[in-house]
Amino acid sequence: MVAESVLAAHAAPVELAWRVGATEVPLLSAVGVPGYPGIDPALPALAEALARGRLQPPLSSFVDFTGGPGAVLGLGHALSGVRGSMLAVSAAVRRTALELGVDEAACRADHPWDLPAASVDEVWWRPASERGWARFGAELAGWSRALTAQGRLIAVWHKDQGARRAERLVAERFETLEVVNRASGWRVVEARGPRAETPGPWLSWDGPDGPMRTLVGTFAADRLDAGSALLLEALSAYETGGREARSEASADLAGARVLDLGCGSGVLARRALRAGAASVLALDDDLAAVRSSEATLAGEGKARVDWSDLTLDAPEARELDVVITNPPFHVGRSVVGALSRGFVAAAHTALRPGGRLWLVANAALPFDRLLASWQSVREVTPAGARAYRVFTALRAKSSRRTS
Repeated sequence: MVAESVLAAHAAPVELAWRVGATEVPLLSAVGVPGYPGIDPALPALAEALARGRLQPPLSSFVDFTGGPGAVLGLGHALSGVRGSMLAVSAAVRRTALELGVDEAACRADHPWDLPAASVDEVWWRPASERGWARFGAELAGWSRALTAQGRLIAVWHKDQGARRAERLVAERFETLEVVNRASGWRVVEARGPRAETPGPWLSWDGPDGPMRTLVGTFAADRLDAGSALLLEALSAYETGGREARSEASADLAGARVLDLGCGSGVLARRALRAGAASVLALDDDLAAVRSSEATLAGEGKARVDWSDLTLDAPEARELDVVITNPPFHVGRSVVGALSRGFVAAAHTALRPGGRLWLVANAALPFDRLLASWQSVREVTPAGARAYRVFTALRAKSSRRTS
């Protein structure tokens, strides 16, 4: 498949509808949006609570942080004309929301802890449980600070994803908490009376090339993950190898224009700089990862970090010499094969003909098949590794096909 076609399919919106009683709220989804290709299953749980009268719809100035492109935002407008805003911490979600027609000023690139104190009357929150309890706690603390004294928090989570613990933590930060609806394992809660006490969301730890500073909930926020460690080991093995090895790796990075695609904490981007890269562009869909990489790479004049869904929001990611990537394959808790295809296509369009890709991925994923049309594909997984595989490949000089 042509790389540009894969990226176009990645960005193509899917039309959906969220039904709340007799009200239909138009929605869009795309690869990278929770619930894709359908809607997030938490939304029907909210819809049932609303339809049964156990939960009131948005009443006044509110924030929608349910993870998708503005479902509650659209509901508030449809039912009573109440205006709110949404927090977009994913570039894919933000793009999809804007395509849906959400006003750009209402689509805020913020985390809960960024909001001014006592600035919000109510919050609709669907925590991303896969990001861990540290992220949950930081977001909860942000809400308790941002809500007014009479403000309310509406949250939804599944009983198998730590609902009891979540409710216990909310009860510690709010005067009252009520479970207003239970349906198909989902629990909708309403809390009032916030107690403002906000611990910092930043973590500090020692990375392989120096101190790291990362936001909670960033992928591998407090440690070097196994996949990136393996990729760094493979790069180091080539850099310290013989002439053939150096021609394939060290020479690739020294003096090269490098893209770190899905940069996370910035640990791979910093290694490229240490290896002598002429410049590094670091991209990630996750806003927390972007800010973490900015902190990690602060003071590195040859590094630039941008918020982008793959390379769709980074037109400068073209004609580069090297792409390094540890691509995700989940959106929330769901495995999305289109995400893997999108990363390979984005790497292909970012490289100049003959440019090199370095990629590490879960061993169960079919990246060898996705790289079939590339040139000089080699598996360079360090000995003894089983859970991950490392590949290096060249973008073909005579073809733009990726699979």
